[in-house]
Amino acid sequence: MFGIRPLTCLLLLFFCVDVTAEDAASSDETIRKAVVKIYSIRRSYSLSSPWKRLTATTVTGSGVVLSPTRVLTNHHVVAATTDVSISLDGQSDRVSGRVFASSPGLDLALIELEEPLSDEIVPLEVAKESPAAGDKIQVFGYPKGGDSLSITEGVVSRMEHVRYRYNTFGLRTQIDAPLNNGNSGGPMIANGKIVGIAFSGLSSSNDIGYAISCEEIKTALEDLEDGVYDGKPQLWINTHTLASAELRRWLKLPEGESGIQFAAMPIPVEDYPLQAKDVITQIGEFDVNNLGRVDLDEKTQVSFIYAAEQSASNGVVPVKVFRDGKPMQLEVPAFRDDHYLLGYLRDQAPTYFVYGPLVFGIGYQDYWAAMDSVLTQGGNNARGVLAMMSSMSVRENPYLMRRHDRVMEDEQLVIINKLIRNRMTRDVVLAPPAVVKSINGKQIRSTRQAAEILANLEGDQLVIELDDNRGSTVVLDRKQLEREHENIMEENGIVRSASPDLRDVWTK
Repeated sequence: MFGIRPLTCLLLLFFCVDVTAEDAASSDETIRKAVVKIYSIRRSYSLSSPWKRLTATTVTGSGVVLSPTRVLTNHHVVAATTDVSISLDGQSDRVSGRVFASSPGLDLALIELEEPLSDEIVPLEVAKESPAAGDKIQVFGYPKGGDSLSITEGVVSRMEHVRYRYNTFGLRTQIDAPLNNGNSGGPMIANGKIVGIAFSGLSSSNDIGYAISCEEIKTALEDLEDGVYDGKPQLWINTHTLASAELRRWLKLPEGESGIQFAAMPIPVEDYPLQAKDVITQIGEFDVNNLGRVDLDEKTQVSFIYAAEQSASNGVVPVKVFRDGKPMQLEVPAFRDDHYLLGYLRDQAPTYFVYGPLVFGIGYQDYWAAMDSVLTQGGNNARGVLAMMSSMSVRENPYLMRRHDRVMEDEQLVIINKLIRNRMTRDVVLAPPAVVKSINGKQIRSTRQAAEILANLEGDQLVIELDDNRGSTVVLDRKQLEREHENIMEENGIVRSASPDLRDVWTK
């Protein structure tokens, strides 16, 4: 047997160390060049005066280069932006771009640059799988507190399947690396690849941060390729957990089986396969436990919602159920739109049109998000919100009572979200947001329909019946409305009488 002399071995050892260090330095430099600082000029929209955009503010964040013309970042970094640009590490010049597409729910967005980046910038690759708990990671970005690139090291604490924004669920990585304002959109790196995108931190802790997992990133990027986000498949089922042994026995679930009880489908669907008291024991290849969780890997359990997302194909999800103690294989419809009556604006311009002193719009979930924020803060404003909600509850205002409704058809909650006070309206009793039930006897189901009816309205009076238990009705002189419309617009600084999506039917 031939051995290696100690000197030769030592030389080989030094050679290997030098090469490894050189490769690591090269990889680190590649990553640094691919991480950019993002500048976004944001002008959000007013819900009460929807023709207005609020005062512009400059938001900074981070992003990572995916191609010579594409940068990945968080949606909230570029939300409601009127101008977006990036700068590279150590460079003062900016490259302008536009938001190509975004997934507001998963808080991801793609920026398309006006001109391609230099060949020196090597795009980074998104990893196929997230690192395991305990694995080391690095977070690159431009947090506040300095101008240069920041690198924070840490380890993965855990993986969870959680609600992100706008009723969207997905895998989230918790890390012990602190994240600050400006880190948003920066890549989380392991082995030279993107394993996550930083998006938030826990304000009450200095060493807990959160990143969008690479699995969610890859799924979203595939969806966003055509410039439109279609969404993730959903089951839309109401369920009960089955921790109670007596409840399982009552449902005739055999010993050794586990699952969750199907309670109801929130929207009536013809020939829906699931029935009340069905016990769902398997979704696709995932076994469901009595707490409604499935195995993500050998060490991690997540919500059954994840199993539905992974198992959906051609609009259905295969499930195994026990019905009255007997096993059955079913295909349950999956949906990509959540079909809530009150949708979210997702930082887009609100739909509205103005007719004299009346401002018509759509009921949005954002309104209640704002109210919830005020309630959390407490004080006099919170007491005012509680009084308003109490009044809406007493009047059975659908804006409150149907807040969590889902609808199968394209129904909108049309509201009068602002009543401009003047001579015409000084005696009108109306507490916005008031839901419109009918206009001159015609039932209203959308703002477009309402605008079309008013655009072609004849007769002396405008009669608006409100949707409450008081039979509240607003009656105005239509001819006076026509005469005063332009003056009201001018006096209140309303440049456009309708949002872009209604200008083809409302041209006043």
